[in-house]
Amino acid sequence: MAGRIAFRPGKDWEDALMVATLLDLVTLRLARFWTRSRLRRLFFTAIEIDGDPLDYRGKPHELLVGFALSFCLLAPVAAGAAALLAVAEAEAAGSVLLAYAICGALAFGYGVAGYAARGYLLSRLAWRGVTGRQDGSMLQFGFLWLSWAVAFLLSAGLCVPRACRALAAYRWRFTRWGGLRGGFTGRAEQLEPEWRRIWLVHVLPLYAAAFWVLFERDWHPAALPWELELAFDEMVRNEAGLILLWVAGGLWLYSGLMQFRIAWLRWLVNGCALGPIRFYCRLDGAYATHRLQQGILWVEGLVCAAFLLLLLTGGAETGFFGELGYTSFVWLASAMIFAAWLAARYLHLRFVFWPLMEQLLPSVAVINVTAAEQAGGEDRKQVAFPAGIADLGYAHFL
Repeated sequence: MAGRIAFRPGKDWEDALMVATLLDLVTLRLARFWTRSRLRRLFFTAIEIDGDPLDYRGKPHELLVGFALSFCLLAPVAAGAAALLAVAEAEAAGSVLLAYAICGALAFGYGVAGYAARGYLLSRLAWRGVTGRQDGSMLQFGFLWLSWAVAFLLSAGLCVPRACRALAAYRWRFTRWGGLRGGFTGRAEQLEPEWRRIWLVHVLPLYAAAFWVLFERDWHPAALPWELELAFDEMVRNEAGLILLWVAGGLWLYSGLMQFRIAWLRWLVNGCALGPIRFYCRLDGAYATHRLQQGILWVEGLVCAAFLLLLLTGGAETGFFGELGYTSFVWLASAMIFAAWLAARYLHLRFVFWPLMEQLLPSVAVINVTAAEQAGGEDRKQVAFPAGIADLGYAHFL
């Protein structure tokens, strides 16, 4: 028997998103534990499977405890890394190697935190009294994430379909819903055509630019960090060309990744399984991409406007804030970038993520949905410690 998924959001979600953005701005995101819990509750209770809504049982204090534990563990490590990097400044080769090691540690931590966040979210979701959970090792997943991040750099991004397959298979192999075991049947070859198109248009030009920078610098390992530092210095002197090229490149990559995410979500849903339960997604990728173009343009336009404002008012020696010293300008730039990031996040959630969910969820059929009623299971109330610091959203939930 196939059940349908209905998505019945109310206007409360839009209002809560606006309030969450304003509170994040005023409190420097310290209120996110409460605002995120409210947004999730509104989002998941709007999803009905075979007529019954999902129930999100997460509490703000759980995220706060997770953040506090993570901060206590990671803050000394981060301080030590910063101290080592400062000491290594005198030796160029040593500082570069240390910087790359820190980037690798960050990639590993991102994988660990994302896996733990997904486990927390599953343990707080219930449907007809049955909750989910996630087994497996977050450290093992972190190493898996790091290995594919290195493979991405070495292959110029061509390995993305295989990386998606490996990461999704690990997540779903250790997914449980009551007594049902998860599984994944998607193949990397199914993603290859869509990723090849995105790669040629959105990834290859940026990788070619990075390749040219290395070539111009005689393949020095510090060439790319030097170029980024030079871009910031150019911004301070109001020579905006270089920094705007970096911004434009990042936005071009964002546009391509959002288009690929549509195909990725459809592929992911079609490959998921919970015991005898299967999912079938009929999302029209071309139509969804057309619907999301306006939202993507809103985000890109805001980021470009924010950087132009920063350059015209703060970066110019003759601008409104031209008398500021270097340190003062860095603080000003950080504040403006933080505000622009929050606004861009609001636009992304409101005009990209939300419309995508409105199209994706009703297009999904749940085959053998009645098997979930015999799944059984108990609530699990443990708090995964990195959940508060990197609760990374729907991509890691799936």
